[in-house]
This record gives sequence, C-alpha cells and structure tokens, in this order.
Amino acid sequence: MEYRRWRASALVHMENWAAKGCRGEMSSVVAKADGLARRRQSG
Repeated sequence: MEYRRWRASALVHMENWAAKGCRGEMSSVVAKADGLARRRQSG
C-alpha cells in the first residue's frame, strides 16, 4: 500500500481513536513511520 495513502487513513483512524484515548500511542506510530519514510527517501 502506498505510504501516503496509509498515513492518511492512519490519521483518520487517529481521529476516531482520540475519543477512546488512544491518540498518544497512535501518533508515535505515525511519527515512527514518518521517520522511516523520510530515511528511505533521503537514502
């Protein structure tokens, strides 16, 4: 699955999960994926 599409869907899910109090751990997952993608593009 394309990274941008995955991230967009993850952000949508993040909004849903925020109501359940899961935002913190999900945002860290997205941040990790961002770092990996950035490293892959620059490398």
